[in-house]
Amino acid sequence: MKTQAPYGYVRDYYKNVADKAKRFPDITEQWMVNLRHVTGEHVLNLGCGPTLFDYIPYFGESPKVCTGIDINQSTFDFLRRSRVPALRQARKALTSGVRMVCDDVTENIRPSDAEDGTYDSVLAIGFLAGHHGLGFNNLMQRIRQRTCDGGTLIVISWHGPWRSAEESQQKKIYGYETTEDTDPDVLAHDINRAGFNLTLAQTLDCHYTYGWDSIQTCVFHKT
Repeated sequence: MKTQAPYGYVRDYYKNVADKAKRFPDITEQWMVNLRHVTGEHVLNLGCGPTLFDYIPYFGESPKVCTGIDINQSTFDFLRRSRVPALRQARKALTSGVRMVCDDVTENIRPSDAEDGTYDSVLAIGFLAGHHGLGFNNLMQRIRQRTCDGGTLIVISWHGPWRSAEESQQKKIYGYETTEDTDPDVLAHDINRAGFNLTLAQTLDCHYTYGWDSIQTCVFHKT
């Protein structure tokens, strides 16, 4: 059963991400450079979390509108009113329009939010690997429906988590993920089978740092 993440959890999550970026700048740069594959006027960020604003400046093109979907309303409360310095700077640097939608993507991408083929690029950072399993193909078909012909799906996935069982359980309760981990090759195969052609795959090993064993980036195009 999923529960809304409290504001404090979202705040601490954001601070932890910002702290890791400062402590491990080389690793951060190596995976974030792949955000350049996000292009086009309309971008969808699945399970965007509180880092929605931070990633937009690294896109290959500044979108007309970037839509972030997240299951937790507290994510958007934090994005709108937090005074954390890093987030204030990210808000100030925004040049794109941003749309924030509270929804459970594993069950629905509301038709009222976008027509079929709306998005030039779909970005999923940590989301698809954490929600791989039962119902995954249905999720991928909804994503494919929203992606324009020839559109890009950028999947950045984290593998081999270094954290306590309690931390993992919190992530499941708050809808950050539903599975413990998934094999990166199986993930790429299942996305490909759903109608997306894999055009780039990169794996970054980061053992004993960053909280994960490896970070994988896959770039797909809708077939």
